[in-house]
Amino acid sequence: MAMVQQTADGWTWVRDDQHHNYGETADLFEQDTGKPPPVLPAGINERVYFVGRYHAFKHDGNVVNGGPMPWPGGDALIA
Repeated sequence: MAMVQQTADGWTWVRDDQHHNYGETADLFEQDTGKPPPVLPAGINERVYFVGRYHAFKHDGNVVNGGPMPWPGGDALIA
């Protein structure tokens, strides 16, 4: 169940298939990785990317659009 989740409060969560979890604020994410987290599209306040399943863009809890599958940026974060 590898996945990436980004929330409106600036947190980025990464989980891999071995259940290793990483969650951090945007500032600490950039310190850890050397680059800022991926930008959420305008009007979107949450992204949930499940490898091989879906890539949902949400606004206030409602899925309003989807991103590319696969999502190379998300796959790179999980790797």
